Amino acid sequence: MKLKTIFFIALSFLGILFTSCRDSALELIETPTDKAITLDSNLTTLITQTTLKDGSADNIIDKSSSTSVQLPVEVIANSIKLTIQSQSDFQQIEDLFDLSVDDEDTLVITFPITVTFADYAKKELKSYDELEEIVSKALGQDDDDIECVDFQYPISFSVFNQNNELAETVELNSDEELYAFLLNLGNYTAVSLNFPINLINYDGTISIANSAQEVENIILANVGMCDEDDDNDYDDDDCTSCTTAAIDSLLVSCKTFKIDHFKLNEERLDSLYRQYTFSFDSNAVLTVTDQNASTTTGTWTAQGSGNDISISLVVEGLDLLNRNWRLHELEIEGDETELSLRDGQNRLKFESTCGNNSNDDDNSGSDDD
Repeated sequence: MKLKTIFFIALSFLGILFTSCRDSALELIETPTDKAITLDSNLTTLITQTTLKDGSADNIIDKSSSTSVQLPVEVIANSIKLTIQSQSDFQQIEDLFDLSVDDEDTLVITFPITVTFADYAKKELKSYDELEEIVSKALGQDDDDIECVDFQYPISFSVFNQNNELAETVELNSDEELYAFLLNLGNYTAVSLNFPINLINYDGTISIANSAQEVENIILANVGMCDEDDDNDYDDDDCTSCTTAAIDSLLVSCKTFKIDHFKLNEERLDSLYRQYTFSFDSNAVLTVTDQNASTTTGTWTAQGSGNDISISLVVEGLDLLNRNWRLHELEIEGDETELSLRDGQNRLKFESTCGNNSNDDDNSGSDDD
């Protein structure tokens, strides 16, 4: 997504004007230099990038983080017609895709559709060719939006005229409104932020800013701290609430797992491992038992949090399993628990019928594709 060019102008510092002949009722206020927002400042650029529209949420539909499809939209997913009314309905498409790991998933969009760009401009598209043209142009371009921090609205600005008089206070209630306001800063002589303002950090905590410099510091502190999900792997965010503690508790309490699905270098290998059961112990010991009740011990470790958890497996004699896997999903349905792991295009899924439903908060998504 390319940030729209903003033509910068320098704001002039004007002193307080005192005159006895003015009949204006406007308030005369000196613009505080630590609150002033200028078009040519690094802060304005950072705020603008933070307010750009993120188009990654619907990549399962348009395969583009540079656009968002305006809802509702009709699609046909694996021959099933769906009307997508809200973002929560994207899961319906994913569920259909996940019904089988061996089929070829297809999605047909019913045109025309309207897409919204990062700068909130809209365009009606009448065909796949028009959509593909937009998607191909965005490939390789810099991703300028900052997604790991958000403003908590409303926020307001004081707007001053050429006599340094407070002309009005502008209240903004969304990223789109703030973005449009910043694009039009050149229409004003001087603008200042009204503090305090709240920003929502990548981890959901709130930071309070009391100056322009603090706003800049908070935004910079959050840049790169989260997965902006700007790829087309639509189902790589299914473990948002997962923790290593929850994984440890669940795996240990379930006692035994079996391999349900194992694909390595595009080859299905799960049939070679159906004879084994796996027991994950809390002391990082992994015990593998074959059909003859012979056991082998190895190790397992989990590190990270949320959608960035890795699980390392090391078992002598089962070398194909031994790698640093990324946790994809931890799913609980009834008495069935599934642990889905990935390493690039490689897939490994463990299943257990432990009947443990204590970790439902970590349940998200479904089968691997």
